[in-house]
Amino acid sequence: MPTRYNIEKDSRAYMLSHEAHKLIQRMARQKHLTTAGFLELATQDLAREYLTEEERSEIRAEAEAVAAARRADVEEQRQEREHAASA
Repeated sequence: MPTRYNIEKDSRAYMLSHEAHKLIQRMARQKHLTTAGFLELATQDLAREYLTEEERSEIRAEAEAVAAARRADVEEQRQEREHAASA
């Protein structure tokens, strides 16, 4: 019998069940990590197990490009605020 997962998808994010969230929090505490830190490490471990190095490199490059674009947006907004404040 296939395993059933309690996963819902909205337009932007997957919603975890309350049970899954509590499990992740407990495991993170046991490792003295934040929940986000635990998820980061767990995801990296799973990626090493299931994805090729090439796939991980592609994803890493894409993530770095997204992060760079976000930093540029933040800097642009900061400059716009400074300009507006000095006007």
